Amino acid sequence: MSPTGDLRVRRTQKLIRESFISLLEERSFDSITVGDVAQRAMVSRTAFYRYYPDKYVLVERIFEDALAALIYDVDPLRHTLIDNLESLPDNDPWRQLFGEVAESFDDPRPLIQFFHHFAEHERMYRALLGEKGSSWFAIKMHTYLSSKIQTRLGDLANMMHRSSVTDKPVFAEGLVGTLVAGQIINMIGWWLGNGKPLTEDQMGRYCLSLVCAILKDAATWE
Repeated sequence: MSPTGDLRVRRTQKLIRESFISLLEERSFDSITVGDVAQRAMVSRTAFYRYYPDKYVLVERIFEDALAALIYDVDPLRHTLIDNLESLPDNDPWRQLFGEVAESFDDPRPLIQFFHHFAEHERMYRALLGEKGSSWFAIKMHTYLSSKIQTRLGDLANMMHRSSVTDKPVFAEGLVGTLVAGQIINMIGWWLGNGKPLTEDQMGRYCLSLVCAILKDAATWE
């Protein structure tokens, strides 16, 4: 595809996405049709279907692109955790690791960036997670986050030679990943729904503290 053609594709996709989000601010997700989105974007239904089979795939693409950016922002925190492993005592490194992170991590920049992302795309997330949003989207977001968290926890446990922690049913069956994902989504929904009463810095710190507290304590669950 030529640069001009590629630019045209990106412009059309952007119009469709922005039109969809603007409609979500006015109406419920369930009431919006492909025709509504195409009309608002001033493109044909054929143009819509060229890029998205239906409105559900449109939401998935918006969400997955956004999450890819989030994972890129948050990944440095995982590397910081890994870098701290060698300095931990052998008796209970998992609880020690998350206890130390929660108590002494002075600059949780990756999680602050996490909330900066939601602030930057506030219209989209407020619309999708708000009263006029979609329970389907909230479930999709929760499932996706839970899966990513579960995978990353398993990787971390293997690096620590503590696979016995994530072999416990509360980890292996997904309870811990579900709890952590749910808490994060609740924090995002509360923050955006109440007009961001706390700063991104505060939300990043509180989120880190909450997640570490869950992970630290979950290692003791039988």
